[in-house]
Amino acid sequence: MELPVLAALAAGTGASLSSAVQSAGRDSFPRWTMAGIDMAVETARRYIIKRPRLTRLLDGANARVLMLIGPAGFGKTTLAREWVADRAHAWYRGTTATADVAALAAGLADVVSELIPEAGSRMVHRMRAAGTPEQDVDILADLFAEDLAGWPAETWLVVDDYQFAMEARAPERFVDVLLRRSPIQLLLTSRKRPSWASARRLLYGEVYELGRNELAMDHDEARAVLAHRKNASAAGLVALAEGWPAVIGLAALTDDFDLPEGTLPDALYDYFAEELYQAASPEVQQGLCRLALAPSLGDGVAEFLLGGDAPQVIGEAARLGFLTLRPGTLELHPLLRTFLDTKGCEASVEDGPEATRLAHHLSRLGRWDDAFILADRYFSHELFVTLLESGLRTMLEDARLATLDRWLELGEAMQVDAPIVDLAQAEIAFHRGQRDKAESLAVRASR
Repeated sequence: MELPVLAALAAGTGASLSSAVQSAGRDSFPRWTMAGIDMAVETARRYIIKRPRLTRLLDGANARVLMLIGPAGFGKTTLAREWVADRAHAWYRGTTATADVAALAAGLADVVSELIPEAGSRMVHRMRAAGTPEQDVDILADLFAEDLAGWPAETWLVVDDYQFAMEARAPERFVDVLLRRSPIQLLLTSRKRPSWASARRLLYGEVYELGRNELAMDHDEARAVLAHRKNASAAGLVALAEGWPAVIGLAALTDDFDLPEGTLPDALYDYFAEELYQAASPEVQQGLCRLALAPSLGDGVAEFLLGGDAPQVIGEAARLGFLTLRPGTLELHPLLRTFLDTKGCEASVEDGPEATRLAHHLSRLGRWDDAFILADRYFSHELFVTLLESGLRTMLEDARLATLDRWLELGEAMQVDAPIVDLAQAEIAFHRGQRDKAESLAVRASR
């Protein structure tokens, strides 16, 4: 995830909100949501610039692996979208689930199969039949690599938000082996450099990286974004923001500003976010706080949280730049989510009950990773047990043992004593060949 919808455009990605809606299909969004989106499109057009400086660097790179590495708010995702817009590509977006190699492998197989039918199907079948993906990483990557032997020339696999894969060894190993044994061309965005992107690979041109310094806006780009400003503060902003596109993009959305003296970029971001937040009505502010509860807003989660207020809140939040449009969904930028967390939203939203209601809704959608985040953040014994009972079978069928481990670690930390915990531990022990332990746990669960 990168910039707020309007700020992203102001950051010079060349990506059009209109084209995003078109590629997603207008039917992907409720009719009332489109009114707010259309209004946001008209506002955004005032700030669209391109960044040929960066696309030329990517065009000239000879490497099979291109990386955009930098903190949140540096325009990585939107630059990636601009660069592959006229190229054949498959797009995989990382989430917290990506830390589980089973979820990563299945997700990559799903997006790649649109280019190469059935690619990864043998891998997924083997993974779910054996139920030991972490032990079988090299085997799974080999099977997938065989299916990708005929990878089309000039076609790119894009892995967005790769940093989630770096939370465990198995996903990183899977990608490393896949790169070594298949001809795929990879473009990834990440907040951190992958462990397999060694200094040797960078030195010998196997991997090409655009880092924070390159992704930062130069003075010409920033001035183009702020060209409509008559305020003398605009020139000072470029220096104070240190080229951070998120700050400059938010400034472009703010009606007027007087920069605080000696302000650091992080504080500047909060300053402009506060300006935009205060421009919203109390109803919209409360709606934004509700949206901040959800780890992600896909599958109609925004509408579920907002109810009848959804048309007003989504339309206004899109106009202000708090919501980002992606194909088929709406997103709240992580920097803005952090900002809302500091606003004391709990004063206007009953976090616990609302989070529990949302967690149950997510479980009905099968979105176990988002449900886990809520179970962890707003823990209750009853919620944890209910969610684990609902999701255990699915997680086992999908070989999501690493995900199940995270659930059990949380249960152990919170001293949850329930039969479903013993049963889950028994299943994991069985899959890992610990037969005696599995039998002992299963007997205890049955008692």
